[in-house]
This record gives sequence, structure tokens and C-alpha cells, in this order.
Amino acid sequence: MDTIAEYIREHVDEIPFKALQPDEMEASTDEKQETMQRILKQDRGLFLSRWGRHLPFGILQEFEPFREEEYEVDIYLKQLLPTPQEERTQRKIIHNRRYEYLKRHLHGSSYFSDESMQQHDPVLYEQFIGQHLTEDEKDHPYDPEENLVQRLLGNMDRRNAREQVQRQKLIDEEQFEEEEEDSEDEDEDGDLKMGESTYNNKNIMVTDEEDTEYMERDEENKEDIEKMMAFREQQRLELIRLLEERFLSGKDTKFDYTTVDENEAYDDIAQQEQDIHDQYFDEESDSTDAELSQQQSVYTGVQDY
Repeated sequence: MDTIAEYIREHVDEIPFKALQPDEMEASTDEKQETMQRILKQDRGLFLSRWGRHLPFGILQEFEPFREEEYEVDIYLKQLLPTPQEERTQRKIIHNRRYEYLKRHLHGSSYFSDESMQQHDPVLYEQFIGQHLTEDEKDHPYDPEENLVQRLLGNMDRRNAREQVQRQKLIDEEQFEEEEEDSEDEDEDGDLKMGESTYNNKNIMVTDEEDTEYMERDEENKEDIEKMMAFREQQRLELIRLLEERFLSGKDTKFDYTTVDENEAYDDIAQQEQDIHDQYFDEESDSTDAELSQQQSVYTGVQDY
């Protein structure tokens, strides 16, 4: 219910609010919000009857858990929610709009800067990028254009990110110790070593000291440095790919998806036509398969002579 309540707070002025009596004065924004929140808590069926048709698909889905216990909620959701075919079409439209937004506004923007990615997911950032940085690279200087408030907020964000990473490391270490104990019970010569990092998904061990050594070697070690930089870039691109998928699936909790999902400006007409074309031939294929199956099912195996 928190998601629905938050949507009301942010979009109350966009939802039509009709007065109950013809001569009743127009309610203020606060009065509208108070009324809608109260009815939402007291009678979800009534809430859907009055404002359900003005809610987006994602918000209507928040009422799904109440269908079994509240008959009226089930009735109104049957009217308001799309059919399975319409739902698939709507999901495709939403995915295409998010992808179009991603291409127009997020690619090449600060959304995929190191600092921003660290805030999106500190643990994932540490796994793919942070653990391969030297101490000097981690303690980068302030942006000269940042003011004092921005610096303080930046410090808080970085501290929170480090705390999340540290908590995850402690959890991983505990799990690792448990697994090692189990392994030692089964095989005294187990291959696991306590010194291995749990964050490196490619099992390539690179510590800050080794990384620094790479950078300090002379020209004859240039090939090693280039390999390290290529590896870092590969890791960074993989993190960007994962965060792109997370954005498209609607898992960026700080982003207001309604600004994109309900915005026709992000419709790709060519892609829509292709989707309709593909859907038509998929349905034709399903229909043909069904007819063949039916023909086979009526065959008795008795030959007429």
C-alpha cells in the first residue's frame, strides 16, 4: 500500500476528483489527498471504483494481493486490468519506452558515471570496479565546481557505500568460513584458500599493491599495464550492462518510471510496427499448430476399405 500512497502524494493533482454534490466547492490539494488516502485505507473497492481508471498499470497491480479477500477489489480489477494479450502488449510498449529513454537521456550521461553507479549498487560496484582501484584512485580530489554542501553530501554517500560494502564482506566471509569448514570435514586437502577475494567473479586476484606495481613499472611492462586497463574497461562495461538491465526491468527505486511508462513521446513507431508484425505471425503460427493438433486428435486409426 505504501507504493499506492506515494503515487497519490505525487500525482494527486493529475487524478480527476469530482465533488460529491453539484454545489460543493472544489477541494484543495491537501483535502483531495486526505480523502483519497482515507478511502484507500478504509475501502479499497470504493477507491478503485472512483479513481481506478486513472491509475497506471503498475499501480493497479499493487491491489492484486487483496483480490482473494475483497470481492469488490477483484471485480474492479477484472474491469481495469488488461487481458493477458493486452498485458503482454502493454509490457512491450513500456519496455520500448524505457529503452528509448535510456538511449536518449542516460547513455553518455552522469547516470553511468563511477560515482553514480556506486550509489546505485555499492556492492556490485565494488565487485566490478572498486576492488581494482588503487588507494590514490579511490581518494580522488573534489570536483572544483562542487560547493561545500555538495562535498558534504558526496562524503555521506561514499561513507554509506563503504558501509554497505563492508557489511556484505562480513556476510561473505562468514559464509566462506562455513563452506571451508564443511569442505575440510569432507576433504582435508580442499582447494579453497582464505586469502581469495569473494568479489572477483572471474577469480582473477588483483590487490591494490599489485595494481600499484603495474602502474609503476617501466616501459618494458607496458603490455601488462594495457592488459590491466583493458580488463578494467571490460569490467566497467559489464557493470553498465547490468545496470541497464536493472533500469529496463523497473528496479531503479529512485527513478519515477511513470514519467516514461505513460509518455507517448518515447514511442518508437518503427519498433511498434515490428512488434505488431511479429505478434501477428506468432498468432498465425499458434493457430496453425492448434488446427494440426485438432486434426490429429480426431484420427481414430481405423482404416476404411
